[in-house]
Amino acid sequence: MTDITVILNAHSEGSMVHYSCLSLKESIDFATDKGLKVEAIAVLDNPTQETIDYFDEQNYSWLKVVIVKFGDTGFSRNHGARIANGQYIAFLDGDDLFGYNWLFEACSFSNKQFLDVICHPELNFIFGEMVHIFPHEDSTSENFDKWEMSKNNYWTSLVFLKRSVFLSQLQINVDMKSGWGHEDWHWHCETISNKISHRVVKNTAHFIRAKGYGRLVNANKTNCFKPATTLFDPDVISANLLRFE
Repeated sequence: MTDITVILNAHSEGSMVHYSCLSLKESIDFATDKGLKVEAIAVLDNPTQETIDYFDEQNYSWLKVVIVKFGDTGFSRNHGARIANGQYIAFLDGDDLFGYNWLFEACSFSNKQFLDVICHPELNFIFGEMVHIFPHEDSTSENFDKWEMSKNNYWTSLVFLKRSVFLSQLQINVDMKSGWGHEDWHWHCETISNKISHRVVKNTAHFIRAKGYGRLVNANKTNCFKPATTLFDPDVISANLLRFE
């Protein structure tokens, strides 16, 4: 049985995706040396010709490449999860990087949990057009405030979790042309509402490229509305299904 499927989402990165592939392969090799079986799938959504050419030229034997035409990152992640074989899945965007030990440490952490969890790295190192370090918060921490989700997103989209959990909680389509955005924020809210903990895996990191274009930047620039989420549904709160402190 495959332990982990990594889903690499790409669109218009072109040759820049090379660094993400190197990072992914390093993390796969480290996990494989520890006895895990890992597969990798690149989901190219409406890719540019330069991006297609890169994968054609490299022809990685360890990476399955599929092309889709969703025009939506959430739907691309959903598709990758549906065709994955791993017990766990992990996501990587085509211009970001894994810490070399991420897959192994996240899998080891998850295997020790009695309940289903969503794993996040301890630190995000933001580089590119801006530079800073962004730590993740554990949802089981006393410092975690669910109400803060009404204003901010605690986590990035590069999660690690059981495939079965993700398939039960697929990401929604957001049409920025209609004024909506932030599918990862919505997904995080819905998983919290369904009482799935977001846990931080110690001594792990991701490296996130900050750039002046892309889906998140466009959503922020156009002041997209966040989709409705059951996390703040009055009926849910009044039924005391969640504890807001």
